[in-house]
Amino acid sequence: MALATTPSMRSPDNIDELRERIEATIAKLEAVPVTNRKFIGRLIDHMCEILGSKAPGEVALATYFAELEVYPQALLVEAFKRVSRTHKYPRFPYIADFLHSIKEEIADQKRLHTRLHIMLKLLR
Repeated sequence: MALATTPSMRSPDNIDELRERIEATIAKLEAVPVTNRKFIGRLIDHMCEILGSKAPGEVALATYFAELEVYPQALLVEAFKRVSRTHKYPRFPYIADFLHSIKEEIADQKRLHTRLHIMLKLLR
């Protein structure tokens, strides 16, 4: 029987290892690199290529930079991927399209963060 040969998850070594993994994942979620305009510009250029559309004008671009530069790079990448998969119109997506996707990603990460903290408390 497979369960009989598997070490118990309650053994101290496995609990310590699990606790370390959870702590490392929490640290990774909390230590997010901030983004910059150059990175956002590359994402916008990439989106234009994917959609075959033109980039927003100079004034609109400044708004995109101002709104998006407060979010971590990983969130922006996921938001741009999500929007590129779901965008249906021949124009460049509105800032609200990206912000909606970012908010969904943030909600997912908050849920994960909360669950990891709960698991960590249970293991102590």
